[in-house]
Parts: sequence; C-alpha cells; structure tokens
Amino acid sequence: MPVVVGGRYGLSSKEFTPAMALGVYEELTKERPRHGFTVGIVDDVTGKSLSYPEVDFEDPDSVRAVFFALGSDGTVSANKNTIKIIGEETPLYAQGYFVYDSKKSGSRTVSHLRFGPNPLNKPYLIRKASFVGIHQWGFLERFPMLEVAEEGATVLLNSPYPKEEVWDRLPKPVQEAILQKNLKVYVVNAYELARKVGLPGRINTIMQAAFFKLSGVLPEEEAKARIKKGIEKSYGKRGRTVLERNFQAVDLGFQAVEALPVPGRVTSREGLIPPWWGTRPLSCGRCWAPSPWAWGMPCPFPPFPRTAPTPPARPGTRSGGSPSSCPPGTPRSASSAGSASWSALTP
Repeated sequence: MPVVVGGRYGLSSKEFTPAMALGVYEELTKERPRHGFTVGIVDDVTGKSLSYPEVDFEDPDSVRAVFFALGSDGTVSANKNTIKIIGEETPLYAQGYFVYDSKKSGSRTVSHLRFGPNPLNKPYLIRKASFVGIHQWGFLERFPMLEVAEEGATVLLNSPYPKEEVWDRLPKPVQEAILQKNLKVYVVNAYELARKVGLPGRINTIMQAAFFKLSGVLPEEEAKARIKKGIEKSYGKRGRTVLERNFQAVDLGFQAVEALPVPGRVTSREGLIPPWWGTRPLSCGRCWAPSPWAWGMPCPFPPFPRTAPTPPARPGTRSGGSPSSCPPGTPRSASSAGSASWSALTP
C-alpha cells in the first residue's frame, strides 16, 4: 500500500511559500515521514512542525518593494496607481498585494509590490525586498520592518527630524540591521512637505515620487509625467486647485529626498527612551487628560510616585477629595472627576 501522509499549512493565516513546499517534499523523501505535520508555524506542543530551507525564489531582475504605512494616509491608493502606471503604460510586469484589517483607517497597512521584465506568477508575500518604505516613524519602535530587507536594499524613511538627527534617534535594533545588511537609507519629511503644499496628512504623492526617484523603475522625467497623468485621472473632478497642489507634491517628492549619513557604528539610545516606556496607561492616572505618550511621544511630566499621597480634605467635603496636582492645561472638570478612585488610578 502507498504511504499516505497528511499535514496542515496556513494556520493562523500564516504564509505558504515555495520554500515551505520544498520542506514538505524533503519530509516525504524520508523513510518514515511524519503524519499530521504543520508547516509555516512552529508548534512546540506536538513537535510536528517541519523545518524548511531559506531559499530565494525571487526573480533577480525584478524590483520588490514593501511599504509600511498608516491607513488613511493615502499610501495604498498611491501604490495602486503605481501598479497601473507601470503595468499599463510600460513593458514591465506588475504585481501588488495589500495587507490590512477591516479597520483600515488608523491601522497599519503593508503593501507588497513587484515589477520586472518577466512574468510575475508569485502568489505569496515578499520575503526579500530590494526596497522598503517606512511611512510612519512610530512604527520603528513597534515592528521589525527591516527583516524583509535584503542585503544592500534601499530604505526610504519618512522622518519628522532633520537628517543630522535621524541616526541618533533610530532604535538600536534598527541601527544594527542597517549596518549588518549594509542598507542604503534615505529620509524625507513628507508631513512637513504636505503641509507646505496645502495637503496636510496626505503624504501619498510625496512618498510615491520619492519611491520612483530611488527605485529607478522609470527615468525621473518620465516618472514625473506619468505620476501627474495618474493624478489627473484620480483627482481631476476635484478642481484645478487640488491638481496643482498634488503636482507640487510630486516635484517636492523628487527634490527633498536626502541620503542618511551612516556613521558605521551603533550609537547608544540610553536616555532617549524613558525607563518607564510601555508601563504607563494611555491616560493620566491623576486625571482624565489623555497622555502624550499614547501617540509615541515622551511624557513631559515626572514619574508617578509609588504611593499616592492623601489629598487634603476640602471644606464641606469628606476626606480624600479631588487631587490638587494635575498636569498643566487639565480642565477643572477633568481634574475633579473620580476623586474616590484617585489612589486606584495611580500606578
């Protein structure tokens, strides 16, 4: 009787790549292959997870780009226009896949784009990208985005800081990855440029222009003309003013990209991240004012005391009244709310 072996893949929406399929075939060549195996996820309970080789099946002549962005900033729409520009108006083949949840606005979006002279029949995500676009600075502290970058890849970073300050503000793991993989890093302050042209918050056109400048998929002048043609199709009904603002954003996107000087060593980040980072709640414990560190910014106030002092009793109130010290600018209604639970709210 033939040996029948079964297994599972795609658990927890894990990717299934050709390298994983190769691992399955290697398991089948064994004298006694494991039945009920899993591939793509490490299962340390049953011990039936298959290992697979790290084989690169990408076309070396293709451009593989991964973009990390925030929902509603226009990146997904801009990348779809990029696919149309390259796939319909050039001899190159184009492929795109977009990862985001149902709450696209305000959540993380990941765009996987491939361009090349050969047909692209690759129904799986990019594992080795030649271009990585990081459109939100706050993602650097939360996600290991440079894991998808191949050796010598190009990284485009939307930075709110001047070029001279960017390296010292990068997290230590990011600095290590840049040096280890010999990455070429470029920075642009897309939010500042978007405000200048009258498109606050819409960084898609600027980052799209910067991608075409750095990737070399099309010559610069041809890329400008094709991007502006796509803008006319997308925003033509909104009036000439909107078109002119987007045209200015395209020109600034090509001009404002700067190469990041890499010193060749990892600099210490001690003192830049407070020791209590990630341990505080997303609202102030002494009042109901939202805390600035909920948006990735350091808290300007001193740390909470370990034991909350008993507030002095006010005339006509019982002991343990409202706290008398709240951060500056806190509304009176907020500072007087929940007086009985003040000690419980303080870490």
